[in-house]
Amino acid sequence: MSSPAFSVIVPTFNRPSQVAACLKALASIDYDRRGFEVILVDDGGTCALEPVVSQFTGHLAVRLERQANSGPASARNLGASYAASEFLAFTDDDCEPDPQWLRALESGLRNHPRHAIGGRIINAATDDIFARAGQSILDSLYEYYNCAPNSRFFASNNIAIPAALFHDVGGFDPTFTFAAGEDREFCYRWLRQGYGLNYVPDAVVRHYHRMGLGEFWAVHFRYGRGAFQYRQKIWRQSQGASLEPLSFYRDILLRPFRQMSEGSKLPVAALVAVSQVAVLGGLCYQAALNSPDVTAATSTRSAK
Repeated sequence: MSSPAFSVIVPTFNRPSQVAACLKALASIDYDRRGFEVILVDDGGTCALEPVVSQFTGHLAVRLERQANSGPASARNLGASYAASEFLAFTDDDCEPDPQWLRALESGLRNHPRHAIGGRIINAATDDIFARAGQSILDSLYEYYNCAPNSRFFASNNIAIPAALFHDVGGFDPTFTFAAGEDREFCYRWLRQGYGLNYVPDAVVRHYHRMGLGEFWAVHFRYGRGAFQYRQKIWRQSQGASLEPLSFYRDILLRPFRQMSEGSKLPVAALVAVSQVAVLGGLCYQAALNSPDVTAATSTRSAK
């Protein structure tokens, strides 16, 4: 039996209902069933996933792998190590790919050898104001980083990569132990190795991430922590790297006023502003953790 074209890798942690919805969407993909496999990686969760996976027996070639809790970057790498395919496609457990997702990704990969392909991410929790604010921020990032003809960043919940080249660059950096920054660092390293990124908006995943204010703050605080780790790594690799201009942050803050309907502009804009405060807080927190004094104190305590 020939190897599948795609291995779809999905990291997960204690979200069985989201996993079920994700697998249901993957089982509805318009693609030869022999042409793709799904590798679900449980990142040290405590919820039993076997009952969820067993629902798709006969409908989907899916396997469940496990690791001690190490973060989604490590989980994706573990999934890739089990893959038996030409291409790797990554999404998250709270995402539902469109039926044409793999066809669009394959077209991009075939037409652009030595490229990773990023698709479009759509907020599917349209009744959630926090998810709408998150989508506004993501849209700003994609407009800034993926201006034609050169793309520079794709989120890890909708990206496809030739398997051999993924392993060639070393996969995702497992020192990112939480979901923040590892995709930016991978794209940066991928481009430095001489490979390309190509945006294919027809490759769509729908993102279902409902939040309250506490989780919204926590998510963006974590993004700030990841941003510091990312900046620290690229500064070490390139002996200095330019920061985004002030206009980048201005456009993030102003986008709701330009794109949202009248009733949504102010509350979404307020949440976008809150997110940027949270990012700054996370960045400062991670900088403090990584300061020489804190690192030395931690090492001293560990040695006792």
